[in-house]
Amino acid sequence: MRALISVYDKTGLQEFARGLVDVGFELVASGGTADFLENDVGLDVDRVEELTGVAEMLGGRVKTLHPNIHAAILARRDHADDVTTLGDHDIRPFDLGSTTTTSGRSISSASISTPSAKWPAATACVRRKPSR
Repeated sequence: MRALISVYDKTGLQEFARGLVDVGFELVASGGTADFLENDVGLDVDRVEELTGVAEMLGGRVKTLHPNIHAAILARRDHADDVTTLGDHDIRPFDLGSTTTTSGRSISSASISTPSAKWPAATACVRRKPSR
């Protein structure tokens, strides 16, 4: 199972991420979240830029806007065409996504990827079955 984590507020993240790892999740994280999980918590993390082949840009505001991320969120596992498409592009689906809102930051400093990831994750969550 895989979890995508991209948060501004790291409160409680250490416990949450350790819990995910304890039950078998692989962690994928962006920028500062990946740094925190690797350096401060000591967890193994696949970085978003490893999946996309593109570094964060525009001061970190663009991170997860990439088909390798959004297809992994939006794929319907009960639709053979979606599953085939993921396979054709070597994309593994996410089983869980975690993000926070901007918590008082101005919208100009907020990551564009955070709100753009919430909608597809919300629409996909109802039909999720964990991958194994």
